[in-house]
Amino acid sequence: MASEVGREHALLFVQGRPAPQGSKNAFVIGKRAVMVEASKHLPAWRNDIILAVRQMFNDTQDVSKFVDPVKLKVTFYIERPKQPKHKVYPGGKPDLDHYIRAVGDALTIGGLIADDALIVKILAEKVWCGAETAVEPGATIELWRL
Repeated sequence: MASEVGREHALLFVQGRPAPQGSKNAFVIGKRAVMVEASKHLPAWRNDIILAVRQMFNDTQDVSKFVDPVKLKVTFYIERPKQPKHKVYPGGKPDLDHYIRAVGDALTIGGLIADDALIVKILAEKVWCGAETAVEPGATIELWRL
């Protein structure tokens, strides 16, 4: 987990398997319907981001929580399956906005931003990673105070 932070900008690389947040499965238990996140990988991914944020706070004294509107840039590095649907980009499911949702919530839980509602601009992409790219699965996350 590499990170860099200042009062106006934060940059971190989170290694792990990016997971989407937002799709839910419904189960009926007795007379109650219970909604559960569809991605079984979400808790681990969210924890990876939270740990990276907390490590960033431990590594530097020049850090403060973002409490004003911010711009978010995130690149998700997705493992390429043996036979991808699209060769150049991971254009299939899960949706990019679901990956972003997981990042916003984890940054809030980790304490880097006061609330993910402060994210007012987003630039995001999914790219393949693996042996031919020399990039591990994970995400590069950057925030700028506006």
